[in-house]
Amino acid sequence: MSKVNSKRLATGAAAGVVLLLTSVLPAFAVEMRGDVNADLRVRAEGSPNACARITQASEQLQTRLGELRSRLDVRRDERKTRIDDRRTEHRENAVERRENWSERWDKLLIELEAKAEADAQKAAVLQFKLDMQAAFNARQGAIDTATAAFRTGLDKAVSDRKTAVQAAADALKASVRAAFDKAKADCAADVDSASVVATLKASLSAAHAKFRTDMQAVEKVGTNARALAEARRNAVEKAKAEFKVAAEAARAKLKAALKANATESATATQP
Repeated sequence: MSKVNSKRLATGAAAGVVLLLTSVLPAFAVEMRGDVNADLRVRAEGSPNACARITQASEQLQTRLGELRSRLDVRRDERKTRIDDRRTEHRENAVERRENWSERWDKLLIELEAKAEADAQKAAVLQFKLDMQAAFNARQGAIDTATAAFRTGLDKAVSDRKTAVQAAADALKASVRAAFDKAKADCAADVDSASVVATLKASLSAAHAKFRTDMQAVEKVGTNARALAEARRNAVEKAKAEFKVAAEAARAKLKAALKANATESATATQP
């Protein structure tokens, strides 16, 4: 896989995951707080509708939460599909490049074998073929290993962030539910409506603040993706450099062997 493709994969996958996991849930928290504040605009003292509005706000929030969760699931599935499609495309491109290289390599070998007449020349071409194939296998093995490590690491980063974000969302849901349950219980116990509303708003505000703190503590996928991409890029560059050295050595070895054989043949044919 080329350096450009590896950058494109890392950037695309990381950007997709970050957009997926960071946009919807914080938006939910903001919307939730706004809806609650709007729905709880009751008079500071003795509003007879306070408890009714609290129940209504609770139901509306649960509905909104379900809708946002559905949209999150849809976006997550769409993002995963795009990442998988990009990986498939990159894999197919890599296979095509290797097949093209293999065709050129086979053509070169046919030309070399056709020119080799003496046994020593044929042996030199065979050794060149073995040396180059070993170098090619080493390069591809290193690139495949680096690519697999990148993808595995990225998948883990995505999974870990998804788990952490879900935990934060679940904690938020639980806190919101507990806040409304308490408000309803206080209403049933004839607690002063102004006090009920104030306590509910404070609880929801605290839940939202904790959610923001939890989200800030979640490790960013983009950070991991950049580190993983850099590690892969370094491994690929190292593999290419080592292949270049091995290929040059193999060519020099073949050239020297053919030249020596040509000299010996010329000497043997002299009168």
